[in-house]
Amino acid sequence: MSPKNVVPFEASARRTMARRGAPDKTLSAQTLEMNCPYCAADLFLDAEVVSTNDEALCSNCRQVIDLGGPETADSRR
Repeated sequence: MSPKNVVPFEASARRTMARRGAPDKTLSAQTLEMNCPYCAADLFLDAEVVSTNDEALCSNCRQVIDLGGPETADSRR
């Protein structure tokens, strides 16, 4: 192999991040898991969405689930 025929590899910072997973591309969202009170289906809800909405729709039975707010939380636990 001749050095004239070889292209030297120049690792750039961007390529390194792309290979190892760029910090802005990693999944950091927190997911809340609950069961639908109507059909017992497993629901996986994004914590950020739950904090801004007080209802969710079950994709299995199509029922609207009241997520309530802090005022409806059971504090006896």
